[in-house]
Amino acid sequence: MNGHDIAPTAAKLRQVMSLLLLRRNSLVLPEEFIDELWGDAPPKSAATTLQTYIYHLRKILLEHGAEHLLTTHPGGYRLEVEDRRVDLWEFENSFYAGRAALEDGRPAEASRILRSAVGLWRGPSLADVEHGKLLYSYTTWLDELKHRALELRIEADLQVGRHREVASELKSLVLTNPLDEHMHGLLMIALFGADLRRLHQEMLSDNCPAAPSMVPAARDHDAGSPGAHRSG
Repeated sequence: MNGHDIAPTAAKLRQVMSLLLLRRNSLVLPEEFIDELWGDAPPKSAATTLQTYIYHLRKILLEHGAEHLLTTHPGGYRLEVEDRRVDLWEFENSFYAGRAALEDGRPAEASRILRSAVGLWRGPSLADVEHGKLLYSYTTWLDELKHRALELRIEADLQVGRHREVASELKSLVLTNPLDEHMHGLLMIALFGADLRRLHQEMLSDNCPAAPSMVPAARDHDAGSPGAHRSG
């Protein structure tokens, strides 16, 4: 926040903060927190412990003059954050904008937007946060959306002719995702396109043998050809 890392160090607090951020500007019920934190075996003190976690989060926000962002309501808690201040919101917006550009036949623009979207990620979703039921469903959805953004960016790059560059990237992706049939298909397209491009370049270069001329070579009439003039 304002350039400062305010993420709590305690594991349970990080879970509470993550759920509030993912559900920002929406009410999160106490039952949802309890289900996320303890699953099917919550302690008898779960409700009181949750209130303690909320108190500690408020203290962290207070230290940065942002205690007003976390509000209590009769039905639960809400973290009020402007969407534009959250990287996830920027990623989602870029994803849908890039997909729309690709569908509209603007692959160069789509590639630029989607490349920026994928570049927002620095690793797996919520890599340093324990996952309960709710966070697990969110991270699964986020990872699928990130993977789809990468696929669409590669498709856009292929449409603008970057076969050779994309082929190298896809070889690595296929090794880490051996069961991803779509990635395998994109790799085949990239390799085929790169081969065609290389062949075309060779045909235009001096390294390609010149094709035989279709015009007959002129013959020396003095060599006694049928049409040669005879003396005498």
